[in-house]
Amino acid sequence: MGFFKKLISNTKDCNRIANAVGNVKTLLDDIEYNSVTDLETFLIVAWVCRVGIIDVMEKSNWPMTYQVFVPINGHHMKMTYQEAYMMSVGRLSIKVGELGNNEIKDAVLDVLEKGEWFYKIDQIVPESKKALFR
Repeated sequence: MGFFKKLISNTKDCNRIANAVGNVKTLLDDIEYNSVTDLETFLIVAWVCRVGIIDVMEKSNWPMTYQVFVPINGHHMKMTYQEAYMMSVGRLSIKVGELGNNEIKDAVLDVLEKGEWFYKIDQIVPESKKALFR
């Protein structure tokens, strides 16, 4: 029984990461194409990165070479955890660095590090949305 329970849990974790990476990619594409620079959008993207990607990766403790299928533009792309991480968390970090806005950069980094901003956002996000990523 323990084997199947672990297998199901691992599958759910892979799906959480894959969906979070797909959502973050979509949000970051929107930020780039529409030149969005508002703090709220970046904070939501950072929160999704933290709960949907970083927390799950830390919990699972799988190697960064572990593979996941990420939904992108209606297709499932096979990529390693490292590629998924760079496509989401890495891309977000680069984007906020390019903005030149220290307020947004500091707030995003605080969310990614589970600081004060993370808990502010976490209180605002409805439970129904949290369940999608946790």
